[in-house]
Amino acid sequence: MISFVNNRVALLVASAAVAAVLFNQAWHPLWQGHLQTDIIVRHQQVQEYLKTGSWSNISYQEYQPGALWFFLVPHALAAFQNDYSGYLSGTLLLNTLLLVAHALLLIRYGPRLSVWLLIALLLAMGPLLLFRFDLIVSLLALTGWILFQRHKPTMAGAALGLASITKLYPIVFLPLIAAEYVRKKNLVDLLNFSVGFVAGLALAIFPFLILGGSLRDIVDSFDGYGIKPVSLESIWGSLITIRANVLGHDLVLDTTHGIQGFIQPTSVLPLAFFNTIWIVPTGLTLAWLLWRYRKNGYTDPLLPLIILTVFTLSSKVINTQYLWWFLSFFLLVPLSRWSWANRITLIVSVLASLVLSQIVYPINYSAYLAWFHGNSTTATIVLVPFIRNILLLVFLGLLLSVKGSALEKTK
Repeated sequence: MISFVNNRVALLVASAAVAAVLFNQAWHPLWQGHLQTDIIVRHQQVQEYLKTGSWSNISYQEYQPGALWFFLVPHALAAFQNDYSGYLSGTLLLNTLLLVAHALLLIRYGPRLSVWLLIALLLAMGPLLLFRFDLIVSLLALTGWILFQRHKPTMAGAALGLASITKLYPIVFLPLIAAEYVRKKNLVDLLNFSVGFVAGLALAIFPFLILGGSLRDIVDSFDGYGIKPVSLESIWGSLITIRANVLGHDLVLDTTHGIQGFIQPTSVLPLAFFNTIWIVPTGLTLAWLLWRYRKNGYTDPLLPLIILTVFTLSSKVINTQYLWWFLSFFLLVPLSRWSWANRITLIVSVLASLVLSQIVYPINYSAYLAWFHGNSTTATIVLVPFIRNILLLVFLGLLLSVKGSALEKTK
């Protein structure tokens, strides 16, 4: 078994097999029908930019500057076919290359089984990541954390700055990095990290401003989250659904902001509550980790993994690709940190949660929405996200169960 795990031929064969499955799914209408919606929007944005050479005419401004630059790359990769089909192919190719980069990074810096775990996660998740832009953010975030571990603060800051201006979520674990420099009284490295972080932000922001973008556009891209409803598949959405059914209340959906979700009166509480409630569990978890590991330090990848998991699960929107935010850091943590029983439970819970997520979105998403709109009498598909969310909470519980002494063993 050990020789098989360490066999590069076996790894290449498994990678090729999973890639074949994912690409077959990616071109299959059952998956592509829902997954390509965002790419259609991005293709339109890229076409608007290419016509004018300016970002000022973009009609749908939800994305941060780093993401907008990323959207141009598939066009360049598919220049031989300047239409939507070519852009879609370019996007799939680009994300495939990013997955290869993740694998190479894990081979060099990850635990022994990390690439195998990556393959298993991708198979369970389906082709979703090939259609999104989360892979560039996770690659930058992982690179930044590894550079931080290896005492390269300026480069680490630059990678995390660029990641944060592409998608905002990496900022939630930045306090861990700042705390490590303060703990060691290394203010020079803290300053170098900060300079690198600002440089990473500027790398995307300055060209954006020069080419027609504005600071107002950037602020609007952040504000876009606030107006979105509570997603049906989130933990909050599950609780709202259960409450409405127990009390016999109607479920009224909001479909005007790019996702299907709940607003008042169905959500009971205002959106302002759901927009900010994540701060409480995330902040408390951060404070607990800072105290718990004050003697060991904060360079362990388990810590950003826990923070990102709490942040994601407590947010009002949990799209399946958001799970990748913390799962990418899961790949950096040795499974030996858990007992065999917990190790198996951990892997089964996360793989099962991804499979269940894929069953709902995109495979049965139309049937899932039909129930909420009152057009379906079967509630079986509606139960799937509930089970998925329970499994994710089990996963989080196992992350929190790691003893402090285990951290010392990896140093």
